[in-house]
Amino acid sequence: MDLEAFRHARFVASAPGSVGPLSLALLFRNVADAAERRSSGSAAGADSQTPQVDQAALDAFLSEHPHWSIGHAAELPPQLPQTAAAADGSVVPPVRSLVRTLKFETHGDATALLGSAGEIGDRLDHHIAHSAIEHRCTHGVRLTVHAYTTSTGEVTSRDLELCRQIEAQL
Repeated sequence: MDLEAFRHARFVASAPGSVGPLSLALLFRNVADAAERRSSGSAAGADSQTPQVDQAALDAFLSEHPHWSIGHAAELPPQLPQTAAAADGSVVPPVRSLVRTLKFETHGDATALLGSAGEIGDRLDHHIAHSAIEHRCTHGVRLTVHAYTTSTGEVTSRDLELCRQIEAQL
């Protein structure tokens, strides 16, 4: 059996009432892989010490990618969590986020982009902080994504890279 086909343990059904041996093996493997990535310094996730992106880099990104904008905490939709737990357990409200709203013909198209964004996030060890899919009946589907670093509540260089790679998928 090719274990690479099961990149995430959630795709493997567990034994009724417990975790099956294959699920357990994949969970241990994922933990070992994550520990190896962190110890080698590659793809370590953002933490409360991750600096916010400087204004010049943010302006350059927005100039290159005009479909993205800055959302401020007061403008964020009410369904967006107003707090997020940082790695050290502290709670940081989102201050700013990169925001993009996309329109799709079908719900499947919108979720396909979210799936691609999730794969990008897995590679970068940095993910979209919040997304919302709104079905608009005869007007298609609207997907809004918010990218910010949840442990700082700010936009960081990791968010810029995530958004660049998502944009390349479009």
